Amino acid sequence: MTDRTPDGSAVIADADPERTAVAALRLLGVVMLVVALGLWPYTAAGLRWTPASLVVGGVVPLTLPDIAVEQVAS
Repeated sequence: MTDRTPDGSAVIADADPERTAVAALRLLGVVMLVVALGLWPYTAAGLRWTPASLVVGGVVPLTLPDIAVEQVAS
């Protein structure tokens, strides 16, 4: 009995476009949050809206796919 690891083409062929889009949006949200939190201590007090908007903009792609998937499923 041999356990085969699927090659790249089989993994891509079996990928669901919806799951791929959700994963990409979540990755984008995480990157935006990390950038915002890293930028926060180095931002002048008058420009704190920049990392704050990145935090809000990062939370949206993290939560939006879940809401969209629930709407489609029901």
